Amino acid sequence: MGRDSKTPWYRALKYTSRGNDVALAKGTEMALIQAEAALRNGDVDGMLIHINRARDFREMDPASAGSVDEAWELLKYERGSELWLEARRFWDRRRWFEDGRDDYIAGHADQCFPIGQGEVDSNPNLTN
Repeated sequence: MGRDSKTPWYRALKYTSRGNDVALAKGTEMALIQAEAALRNGDVDGMLIHINRARDFREMDPASAGSVDEAWELLKYERGSELWLEARRFWDRRRWFEDGRDDYIAGHADQCFPIGQGEVDSNPNLTN
C-alpha cells in the first residue's frame, strides 16, 4: 500500500538499479515526433504509419484512429507510454495545453518548472 495506507502502490520496473542505461534519444521517440508532425499537417494516415513503426519495434499490434480527435488521443497515449519515467512528458502536456489539445495542466498555478535556486544564486540577472 502507498504512504496513505489506502492507495495501492506498484514498484516501477522500467529502471531497476542506479546503473541502468537511460536512453537520451531513441528511434521510437523519433518516430513519434514524426507522427506528431504528420498529425499537425492533417495527415492522420501518415501519423499512423509512424506510430505503428514504433509499435512494431515493441512487437505490439498496429493502432488505428477514426478521426483527428482520436488520432490526438492515440498520440498522447503513445508518447506517454514511450516516455514513461524519462522526464520529458511534461513538455508534451505543456505544448498541447497551449494548442488547446490537452487540459491536464489547466488550473495548476505552475505551468512550467521554476528556475532552480542554484541558477538564481549564480546569475545576477535572476531573482526569486
